[in-house]
Amino acid sequence: MDTLGLLFALLLPYAIGDALLAACVRDGRAWREPGIFPWLAGAAWIVGTFLLTLVMRGVAMAGLPFSVASIGVPGLAIVAAAGLLAWRRNGEGWRDTIGIVRDGVAARDLAGAARAAWFVLLAWLALRAAMLLVEVVERPIYPWDAWSAWATKAKVYFAERTIVPFGDAAQWMAAAPGTWYDAAPGQPATLPLVQAWIATAMGRFDDARVTLPWWLWFVALLLVTYGEARRRGVGRLPSLAAAWFAGSLPLMGAQVALAGYADLPTAAAFTLGALAGARAVRTRAPVDALAATLALAAAASMKTSGWVWVVIALPGLAAAALGPAWTRRIAIAIPALAVGVVAVGARFTDLSIGPVSLAFDPVFAALGTDGVLLANWHLLALGAVGTIVFAWRRLLDPAVAPLTLVVATGAAWIGLLGAFPWLRNWGADSLGLNRVVLALAPVVSIWMVVALHAARTPQRQPAVEPMGA
Repeated sequence: MDTLGLLFALLLPYAIGDALLAACVRDGRAWREPGIFPWLAGAAWIVGTFLLTLVMRGVAMAGLPFSVASIGVPGLAIVAAAGLLAWRRNGEGWRDTIGIVRDGVAARDLAGAARAAWFVLLAWLALRAAMLLVEVVERPIYPWDAWSAWATKAKVYFAERTIVPFGDAAQWMAAAPGTWYDAAPGQPATLPLVQAWIATAMGRFDDARVTLPWWLWFVALLLVTYGEARRRGVGRLPSLAAAWFAGSLPLMGAQVALAGYADLPTAAAFTLGALAGARAVRTRAPVDALAATLALAAAASMKTSGWVWVVIALPGLAAAALGPAWTRRIAIAIPALAVGVVAVGARFTDLSIGPVSLAFDPVFAALGTDGVLLANWHLLALGAVGTIVFAWRRLLDPAVAPLTLVVATGAAWIGLLGAFPWLRNWGADSLGLNRVVLALAPVVSIWMVVALHAARTPQRQPAVEPMGA
């Protein structure tokens, strides 16, 4: 019974996301777009888990207790309605799905060393995912912050069969009725609700099984990274290299094996939301618009500082919407603003504006050590520098500019966090700058292959192929 409940718990959010996104594809020809199937497979989990938490919030607001029926029936209703609409719109387009996926995995368009490299990278990713799955399944929730900030809420939601308020120490000490307390009472309920759903479907709170969604977020991130690069015109092997680059980051593996933090789900949601959003602005494709909206909303709801990633995505959306002239202005404004704030903080070391303190205490040396000398990010920083050197002429082309501005804004944010302790303690949740880098790293991987592809392309090409609207 446990196994059946666990399978249902994991399949339901995926089915919700898959059905809704497929229903938004109005043109059957879009199913032949390179990369659409892996992209959709990854996006479905990211979107579906967030939608399931919205269902759970609705159940709690209606005064119903959490159960397989109260959550599963509305979820299955969404799957049935969206699935029927998707079938009516694209039933013919799905007939060749198995063949398209099989040919894609077999990489029949590659030959020789390129095809050998394809299978080596594919095997490497499969082996890494399998090893991480063993880690997740066999290890109960281990990291202290995973327990103290998120799993505590999940266990209470499961036991109480609804969402209950968490307050600060003063409220708890005052014995406020119905108020619960943990080490991070202000953290949002999204991730605890996902864990509470797994426990509800299983009928018990299993410390290891409730972290399986983290492994699925990792797999979804790899699929979205590969599919996103393919949808932007990058070749099959470089796109897989981008997924390998993101998936092989040492701290990425640690976030999966030591599941329970909000950083990996935030990275997956931000990657999908920022890049699908930039494409949706240009193509008006409903599937991209829905994926971007829900993914960015999910990123904002993962942790207290999650809304910052929505702000970081905005320059990319603006570049896609406003054109080259405004893109150049934004590209100049982002580093100028960051450098200006750091310069003011360095000059006026005790400056504060209300609760905001610009006390200057930089940790740039530690950032440099982590990024270049240690194994935390292996070649990420060097790859980004190399991309700028080799592709600088094309970084503000329409095909690359939205990605460039998202990466630049993320880098500026990391720089500000490194400069100011007050901002660091809030924006990094006092858990380290490396976890902020984690959220940006997959986008950097995609940006590198897209920019290098543009640098090798003689003529400018559109960023994406318009999908049926």
